[in-house]
Amino acid sequence: MQYIKKNIIEICTAQEYDLPKRVNLAIAFLMDKGYGDKEQELAFVTDVFKKLFNHYPILEHFEWSQYQDYNDNYNAYDLESYYVNHKYFLNVFGFNWWEDEYWDYNFSFDEDEDENELKQKMTIKDIDAKGYWDEWAALDKQLQNDLAPIKLATDSILVFLKALYDYYKPYYFIYVFGRRATVTITPKGININNQQIKYIDGSGCDETFDPNSSIYCY
Repeated sequence: MQYIKKNIIEICTAQEYDLPKRVNLAIAFLMDKGYGDKEQELAFVTDVFKKLFNHYPILEHFEWSQYQDYNDNYNAYDLESYYVNHKYFLNVFGFNWWEDEYWDYNFSFDEDEDENELKQKMTIKDIDAKGYWDEWAALDKQLQNDLAPIKLATDSILVFLKALYDYYKPYYFIYVFGRRATVTITPKGININNQQIKYIDGSGCDETFDPNSSIYCY
């Protein structure tokens, strides 16, 4: 596999390539990079994120949680609960099965906010009223358009994370950040919280970590 740009930041941010292509180029970079110990890999990841935040000043915060969860018919270790700029969720649902067609992700508001910004803009209050869902779809489309500059940043981050996941496998994230962790990145650096995890489907499959267990999580 040949890659054109040897700088990992140039690869992740190369808009002339689609996202799957960038992932392949980033994997080629990682093949030449080799392996480090925990401290070296954490320093590598920290440096990449620092440069990505510098490249995209609009990016203020990026976060995910990682843990073992149930996926279709088995337990998988993955990254979930993506959160950006303290306000938006990324609708990305798992690297271990993410194929090309899933790269068309979008944003949604934090449902825990007191007032959902989209709902504030609704002119039709009755959810059963004719045209409500058309208006909701139009507002959501406007949200995606408004966040297009932020998506350039999250595209690059997801390319980097996906390349790490595919090349080094999920154990890389366990090795660097811990088996269950919420990882928060800001321009100031990386914070790793191994206690407060933002589970999507509950913690049952994660807390019941026993290779000899007969518990079937779903």
